[in-house]
Amino acid sequence: FFEQCPLFVYRGQAEKEFRVEVDAIGHVRHKHLVRLLGFCIEGVHRLLVYEYVNNGNLEQWLHGAMRQHGVLTWEARMKVILGTAKA
Repeated sequence: FFEQCPLFVYRGQAEKEFRVEVDAIGHVRHKHLVRLLGFCIEGVHRLLVYEYVNNGNLEQWLHGAMRQHGVLTWEARMKVILGTAKA
């Protein structure tokens, strides 16, 4: 019965896609990207576990939460963008 339900089929496909993406992200290694350490799937819940970075995250640097260190210049932002794209 459940196999014929479109929602059930979609959930199965969504889980496969999630696992494929996690596998791809898990193989990315770059000095400017945090590593994915693991993941958990429990029911409808998904959890990604990344390494801890003590210098804040990109959102904090871009939107001023790290003001004590200064705001990223546009030149620095472009370096982040290019470095991420190359990874």
